[in-house]
Amino acid sequence: MTFYVRLFVIVLWSSIVFILGTPLFLAFWGNLNLNRMVGRVLWYPLSWILGLKIEISNEQRLTASQPCVYLANHQSALEVLLFASFVTDRTLAIGKKQILWVPFFGLFFAAAGNIFIDRKKRHQAVSGLTKAVEIAKNRGASILIFPEGTRNKTPGTLLPFKKGPFHMAISGQLPIVPIVIAPIQDIWDAAARVSRSGLVKVQVLDPIPTRGLSGADIETLSDRVRSEMLACLTRREHRP
Repeated sequence: MTFYVRLFVIVLWSSIVFILGTPLFLAFWGNLNLNRMVGRVLWYPLSWILGLKIEISNEQRLTASQPCVYLANHQSALEVLLFASFVTDRTLAIGKKQILWVPFFGLFFAAAGNIFIDRKKRHQAVSGLTKAVEIAKNRGASILIFPEGTRNKTPGTLLPFKKGPFHMAISGQLPIVPIVIAPIQDIWDAAARVSRSGLVKVQVLDPIPTRGLSGADIETLSDRVRSEMLACLTRREHRP
């Protein structure tokens, strides 16, 4: 299939799921398992139609230290589907506030308990991260966030990390579980109009504890997580 045919299939199936699922979202508003349930409904048909497979190394680490903060590298919108395939129970995402205005998807994102932040207004962003910590501690939810803050279009690299995720992890004394997705530009690259069947490799790294850390440790913690993720990404970049 060509890029545009594949894109049409993704948009069509996603639209069907989010439109027909609206009554379900309203009925189960605030259910922390909505991300997982809807994610599977999205992923399985699309992965079969598009010929996408995912290989997860050390998948058991996803549930070894819950609740936790999942930090993942960010390359393209395709990762929304990838995470839909393996997101665990009671896992929430943090996204920019503009998502709320995306028809039907914005409603789902809110219904599932995900957190909206305004990255341009620091106090509102901090408020959103604080809310995420409260949900994690009070309801046992894990949080998924992209520490780069935006998509990185250079394969095998990482952009500088934002400090917010580390403030959040330390504030809640939540362990950090880094997730590294190997470069996917050969499979999906919207700018180059590339879309192919293929295997996406995902590596779940060892959990990094934050218990006992304070705000003074944020820089060191950020550097450690980024260094470990970059080392893994570099190894996977050069793997045959």
